[in-house]
Parts: sequence; structure tokens; C-alpha cells
Amino acid sequence: MTKVRIGLIGYGSWAQRVHIPAIAMTPSAALAAVCGPDLTRARDLASQHGAPLATTDPTEVIASPQVDAVLIAAPNDAHAKPAIAAARAGKAVLCEKPLAVTLADAKAMTEAAERAEIPNMTAFTWRNVPAARLARAMIASGELGRIFHIGAHFLQERWLILDPKRPWRFDRRRAGSGILGDLGTHVFDLLAMITGRRVVRVCAVMSSFGPKPDVPGQEPVTDDSQMLVEFDSGARGAIRLSRLATAAQRPPFPSMHLGIELYGDRGAVVCDLHSHSSLEVRHLDKAAQRVQAPDALPDSEDEWVITRELGRRQIERFAQAVGARTMVEPDFRAGLRAQAIVDAADRSSDARAWVDVEDVDQDKA
Repeated sequence: MTKVRIGLIGYGSWAQRVHIPAIAMTPSAALAAVCGPDLTRARDLASQHGAPLATTDPTEVIASPQVDAVLIAAPNDAHAKPAIAAARAGKAVLCEKPLAVTLADAKAMTEAAERAEIPNMTAFTWRNVPAARLARAMIASGELGRIFHIGAHFLQERWLILDPKRPWRFDRRRAGSGILGDLGTHVFDLLAMITGRRVVRVCAVMSSFGPKPDVPGQEPVTDDSQMLVEFDSGARGAIRLSRLATAAQRPPFPSMHLGIELYGDRGAVVCDLHSHSSLEVRHLDKAAQRVQAPDALPDSEDEWVITRELGRRQIERFAQAVGARTMVEPDFRAGLRAQAIVDAADRSSDARAWVDVEDVDQDKA
């Protein structure tokens, strides 16, 4: 089997804990380059994981004949430039979410990738959760009937204590909107994947409650959001996002809680990330039952065992698409759709009013 050689741009905590191990776990992929601001650190990581190239220059990764595809895991403000450059060079790209800091940059990235007809993917890791994929299949089959109410939350406790190690996340110029890009984009994409519907209007309230390092001249990023949403089907929803919600310390994700509930006129499903490989299914006049999802994740209480397997599934699908030169979901356009909701939620919070979400598919070629 010929392995797809992946060049990593950005070597932060998530890249080291998930992306690099996931590449190593994937028979069809290999780490070919490591790029980051500190050459010594890049060389150390490259040496540890058998990558032949280490550099501080993303253009060197993109131009290298040893690199077939690029994985961008740099801070949010460093996504657009290398993604567009890779597309122009004909290299496939897997980019971390949020796709960009601004909607304009996300559009430029998507247009470049589609124009070049390269495999492109947004790293919405939680799409690979078996329970979420089962929920999508049940809705697509019509088992739940017409969906009319949706609830979702992604809550973490990690910013209750100041994190001084990643100061860029607290700088709006580099991170963008904060909670919406960090956690919201995952929820927006999951709801789009599961329901097959588009959010068309939002009413959001953003807050900044937790401790943050001082960034001279910069307003703090948001760490809490409460949102009402309306879908193009007429369904209504409520979404809660927070970095400041004390968790239940339940394995395998002790410091966070991600859940989705979908209610239709024939039944309902409840998806909880802690029960990642099964769903609670409810039908009228019947007791709720737990249904196992196909392709279950490992039976482990270790957060990183589960997360790395999700990452492996993501890398495997990306590598297969690169090898076959085919498109793959979730692509950049999926990331763009999520970015449009981020943009609308920010505008809604500023205006303290309902705001329409831009339909970014209107001009799709």
C-alpha cells in the first residue's frame, strides 16, 4: 500500500495528542513533515515520529515533493494563507476548525480548494462519533418523522482556571470569536450532518466571564453563548456553549459534555458523547430503548484512546480520498457553512436581535 505523505503545519497540543498519533495509527498515511515557529521543536517532533522534513516555513512543506497532502493545525489566523497556497499547488488539505478567523477568509479558502479540485476536509472530529452517524441514518430514513425541535450543548470547564500556555486563544485578532469557533462550529456541523438541514436565523447572546490573560488593546474572546436557531425546514433549536461549566468528571470525557436531542412527530433521539456508541431512542407509546451504533469506538475510559481513534477515522477517510483523488466530507464548504453561523451569531449578539445566516451555497459553481 502506498502511504499518503502528510505535512503537518502547526504542532500545538491537539496536533501532538491527536493528529500525530492518528497518522501513526493509519496504515494509509505517514507523517512527512513538521512545521512550526520553533525550528528546534519542529526537528525534535520530526525526529521522534520519522518525518524527513522539519521547517518553520509552510511554503517549504507545500512545495516539498515528499509531501502529498497538508494538515493545517496552526492557530486560527494561520489557516487561510497555507490552505490557499496548498490548493494552488495542487496539494490536498485537511484544516482544523474553525476554518478561518473571518467569513471572508473561509470563503477564499473554499473557493481556492474547489477551483483547484483538490480533496479538502475540515477537521470536524466529532462527525466520526458512531451515535451521531446513527442519528443521521435514523432521520434520513424517516423513522423519527418531521423534526420540529432540536437541543444541543457543548460544555467544558477548562477555562474556569486561567490557561497561560496558549495565549493566542485569548486574542480575538488571532482566535476570532472564541467560544463559537472553539466549540460552536462542532455543534453547527453536527446538526447539519445529522438533520441534513441548514440554520437560517439565529438569536445569540455572547459573554466573557472567565479569567483571561491581558492582551493589550484587544477585547477578550467570548467563553459562553446561549443561542436560539431556526432551520430551513421550520424546525427550532436551542444551543448552549460554554468553557465555564463545571463537568461531572465522568469518563471518558471528564471535563466536558456534548449532547444533542432531536424531537420529531414520530419519535426522538438523545445523543450523549459519554455514550458515544449508542443512542437513546424514543417512540410514541413505547418505553425508551438504547440502540447500539455500528462500528463502535473502543470500550475505554481513557479520553485520549477514544479521541485518537476518532482522529484515526478522520485521517483514514482523508488519506483514502487523497489516494483516489476524490472529494471527502466534511469538506471546506461544510466548514464555511459553520463559519457563516459563527458570523451571524456574532452579529446577532452585537445587535441583540435575530439575524439571518448567509446562504454560502448560493454562489456555488
